[in-house]
Amino acid sequence: MLPKATNGRIQGKAGWALTSQADLLLVYVQGLDLIYIWSFEELRKHLFDWARTFTIKPAENRDYRTWGLCVDLCEFEQGAEHVINLSDYLGISKK
Repeated sequence: MLPKATNGRIQGKAGWALTSQADLLLVYVQGLDLIYIWSFEELRKHLFDWARTFTIKPAENRDYRTWGLCVDLCEFEQGAEHVINLSDYLGISKK
């Protein structure tokens, strides 16, 4: 997971993880068919600890580079308010 704490376009500007006005963040992990649900309030509580623990890396977009935290998926899952297994939810069996 790559929560974006800084804005790659404007140096020194906070990214979506700190500035979003949404109540919830839903993250779908393709291949695992998992959806992680976080409240932004709870996500923000973890950002600064994660910044001390995990690596900040660039993410290249078409027109700009941005930076985010590479948070271990197990750690990200532990803090999620809900985890939905989409295959189970939809009654789809994986082969």
